[in-house]
Amino acid sequence: PRSRLSGNAQYWLAETYYDTGNFPVALAEFEKVTIIYPRSAKVPGALYKRGVTYLRIKDPRRAALEFEKLIDRYPRHPLTEKARKQLRTLKLSGNGNRP
Repeated sequence: PRSRLSGNAQYWLAETYYDTGNFPVALAEFEKVTIIYPRSAKVPGALYKRGVTYLRIKDPRRAALEFEKLIDRYPRHPLTEKARKQLRTLKLSGNGNRP
């Protein structure tokens, strides 16, 4: 748990759940990256994948929140532009509005 690679390992564990379609567990495991390893280089990826995962389970409002977190916290990260595109698509479809 104290290795500099722990955040990376946690991210890839979450990816395995995502890839097998176990989206509720994937969400929880991606969240652990952001909570337990907040300085990990994988945090932006975890935020993005949480957004994508919420899209997969048809929860666009929560997806939008995750994309907004990524954009706000990491405005210059390469995934930020992808998050912006996802958010624009959600807003155009009327699904990205907050409750």
